[in-house]
Amino acid sequence: MFSFLTPSPATSHERPAHHANATGSAFTNPWADQQPALAQQVGYIDWIRQRTQSIPSVEFAREHPVHVQPVQVVKPDFSPPGKGKVKATWLGHAGFLVHITDDTSILFDPIFADRAGPSAGASGFAVGPARWLPPPCTVDDLPSTVRFVAISHNHYDHLDLPAILKLQQLHGDSLTYLVPLGNKAWFLQSGIPESQVVELDWWQEFLAPLPSKERVSSQERVRFTCVPAQHNSGRSLLDQRTTLWCGWIAELFEPPAGGWSNYKTENDTETESKADCEVEVGKRLACIYHTGDTGYGTPRGPAPFFADIGNRHGPIDLAMVPVWRGGSLSFVAAMGLKIIEPPAGAPSALSTLHASPSDALNIARDVKARHSIAMHFGTFVGSVHEATEPLVEIALLRRKAVEKALRERLAEEAVSDETTQVEAPSLSPLRKESTGWLDGRRTSSPNSSTTDLTRQETKDNGLLRRPTLGRASSSNSVKSVSAGSSPKPSAIASLAKASLSSLHLEQAADGEYVDEAGMWKRDGGFGWLDIGASAIVECTQLQEVQS
Repeated sequence: MFSFLTPSPATSHERPAHHANATGSAFTNPWADQQPALAQQVGYIDWIRQRTQSIPSVEFAREHPVHVQPVQVVKPDFSPPGKGKVKATWLGHAGFLVHITDDTSILFDPIFADRAGPSAGASGFAVGPARWLPPPCTVDDLPSTVRFVAISHNHYDHLDLPAILKLQQLHGDSLTYLVPLGNKAWFLQSGIPESQVVELDWWQEFLAPLPSKERVSSQERVRFTCVPAQHNSGRSLLDQRTTLWCGWIAELFEPPAGGWSNYKTENDTETESKADCEVEVGKRLACIYHTGDTGYGTPRGPAPFFADIGNRHGPIDLAMVPVWRGGSLSFVAAMGLKIIEPPAGAPSALSTLHASPSDALNIARDVKARHSIAMHFGTFVGSVHEATEPLVEIALLRRKAVEKALRERLAEEAVSDETTQVEAPSLSPLRKESTGWLDGRRTSSPNSSTTDLTRQETKDNGLLRRPTLGRASSSNSVKSVSAGSSPKPSAIASLAKASLSSLHLEQAADGEYVDEAGMWKRDGGFGWLDIGASAIVECTQLQEVQS
């Protein structure tokens, strides 16, 4: 296969910050890992206090303040999305099958096993967290368009040996496996030919053609970039952090003006370093981002590499972002308990390695994602409460943001000579309803597992509904603003609508509730899918891009 691989950004005599040794056989999180020097900077007692505050606690799980219908498993539709679009089908947990063109698909972190552990339970020997929900299909059901398999790290819930072996059996040498540094050896030991495995360090790139019989060397190429993540690795107690973890950017490009003839093929005997020069590519046709498993917070604030990803690759057409921790703690929920994270400003081992719902919203913003889909939840969990907890948090976070924006917008827009008291509009109060929807309003179930953003009539996944904008009442908090008189009701409604629109939460024209799960359909929106359901988005084309 025609390919081009860029070397690591660091020179041969400069060890990257995420390498824990000089041989590239141990790795670290350069932003999150606490250094011993911190104790000297703030004093030993304060250092102990900070570490103690960052320990999560547990309490008995209580009923959610709002009811959210858990995600369901639906039959997937692997039909192509059409020209100029990408289509992502959620396979559960962090697994996605993404059509980047009609005849080329990328498979991210596929897991089909019943347990995320060294054994699938054969011969009565069961190890690892068990699935709460089954996969939507089998490996045999995946389309023949699968050409690339991208793995984020080697934890059992992201690297499933039976799935890899079955993929290789079905697709053979038509597959290319993309893995972070140190993981190639595992694939070779599993019987995968070395020619099919591409191993990359952070910020390294791999450029390859779309492997279709109809395509020739002058047409599109897909470029994979191994990007940082904040996590760890290991499949036993003895190999912790000995292999790298990462996220993946996949971009589709037209050929540059001069064609692809300036690139080397794997059959060329000459090698050429491209580390210090720009590599010209043509118009970018699509860009997707799979974060892998990652945290967001560090002792010094948000991890800075997400903004770097956004600056280098944004806008991103579709991002797949984790909203929950791994399945290793699902036993806590199975006992009827809930893990309580420490307050903001005291990041814990969980929050630095796994993104929370609020972290996920920030990640999507930092990477400049046009549409974002939640992942890494609802699959390896211990209870329905845990399966729905991240979705409830997303809905409540968005509600708080709306209310804050409404009041800020009123304070900014209502300007006059005198100060008066103006009631800020609020959303109607949340009520617990047995229907599974917010505020007791429910619509019919969707007829299709596929949601196409580009169609006039979109199908939602029917998971959570938001109440419409309510009227101001005497119980609402009041704002002191500079105004000659109270704004007219029409002015308040206009401001409220503008605020909602800026947050992608505008009220539906017919008074129906806006679908919370389907918020990914809006520009800059974040939502989720049923397992097996698909999201189709139209891509933003960028002119000549250089790497």
